[in-house]
Formats: sequence, structure tokens, C-alpha cells
Amino acid sequence: MHAHDAPGAEFEVGKYVCPSSRLLMPLMASQPLVFLHWPIVVKCCPGCGLEHKLELADVQHPPVYGYE
Repeated sequence: MHAHDAPGAEFEVGKYVCPSSRLLMPLMASQPLVFLHWPIVVKCCPGCGLEHKLELADVQHPPVYGYE
């Protein structure tokens, strides 16, 4: 039996611009973008080390259901 509450491995679901360093940073999550609850809190930004609160509009990502 698999535990449904166990966190999975994180992977890149999109990118965001760090408000402090202005660098494009990867947004890592353990589930696909469509299943995330917004806003997302990035505990430790790889660009500046600070915590950021991101809305869906702040995240750059490929189309959720692919390209036409």
C-alpha cells in the first residue's frame, strides 16, 4: 500500500522572477502546477535566500495542457 500523504520528489513546475535579485528562478513542487494551492510560499529562494509569496500570475510556465 502507498501512503497518500507521503510527499513525492520535487521537480520544476515553472519559473519566477526573484523580487530581490531580479533573476529567473525555478519553482520546485512535488505535484503538477494544476494541483497546487495558491498562493505558493517559497521558503528559501535560491536567488536571495529570502521567503517569497507567489501568485499564479507570478509564475512563468509552459501551457498546462501542452501546445496546440
